[in-house]
Amino acid sequence: MSHLGQAALELVTDPNKLLTAVGGTTLLFLGIYTTRETTRVVGRTVEAWLGTPRLVRETSRFNIWNPKTWSLGPLKTKEDVKKDFSDIILHQELHDTVRQVSAAAANTKAHGAPFRHMLFYGPPGTGKTLVAKRMARTSGMDYAIMSGGDVAPLEGRAVTQLHQAFDWAEKSRR
Repeated sequence: MSHLGQAALELVTDPNKLLTAVGGTTLLFLGIYTTRETTRVVGRTVEAWLGTPRLVRETSRFNIWNPKTWSLGPLKTKEDVKKDFSDIILHQELHDTVRQVSAAAANTKAHGAPFRHMLFYGPPGTGKTLVAKRMARTSGMDYAIMSGGDVAPLEGRAVTQLHQAFDWAEKSRR
């Protein structure tokens, strides 16, 4: 124990050793704090780029944890568009409209023009989600499925969550 007492006495009496000890301890704690905060910021950034917002129930967007999204697939021809909608049962007039809108979206994407937004509404079980997914796939675009029922319980946080979902959607290349 006398060695420890001697070392403590030298540390207190020698200004250079005291400065080195205080500086080293300060740098150690600064390093630990900086590493912790940097890890937290990097984690949030990675989550923002790769993660899916809470409001999005399902998406076709690339996801590291979902191998189904790893392939972008080939672009569709007009014949493929007809085949893609052949198993969906709609009134003929509505069926033609869906095909036209899907072809227009594919053409818009191919030419880099601004997209028109779409909103599907109606009673449950009428095929809104199926048609939206099929249109996105046929047009070579991503889709994100969300429900108004998920927004209502958020109350004051709804605006923030919606902004996160739209910011996430704008980052898509498709």
